[in-house]
Amino acid sequence: MKPFGRKAMIALFLPAAVLAAGYLNAWAMAGACADEAYREGRGRAGYDMKRRPLPLRREHVSARIVAPFVVEASYLLPADLHGVVYTRTYLVFGDRLRLLDSDAIPLVDARSPHDANERIGADARARVYAVAQA
Repeated sequence: MKPFGRKAMIALFLPAAVLAAGYLNAWAMAGACADEAYREGRGRAGYDMKRRPLPLRREHVSARIVAPFVVEASYLLPADLHGVVYTRTYLVFGDRLRLLDSDAIPLVDARSPHDANERIGADARARVYAVAQA
């Protein structure tokens, strides 16, 4: 009696091969995703503490592999002591990119005063996104 049959071997190695191909594909396309995020945000600029403009440069954009076939590109635009992190998540397959999600996350929002009675818990993420959309 054989320890593993043909179907059992396929059931073990096929998912592993798909995962490996997904991570290799994401690794190969990480630079292209960072380039695409740079092209999308090229017109944006931050500013330093002396209010001098800091335009977005390509070396400020980084990409990381989130999952098989999924790459996240992000960059920070400073605004004095504050800033906004822009992220774009792409699905990559072959040489094609498809935008899955785009986010702008303010690190500190100076426009809204902090209220001590305000609940900072489960709804904090929703409030941050509402401020980013405004």
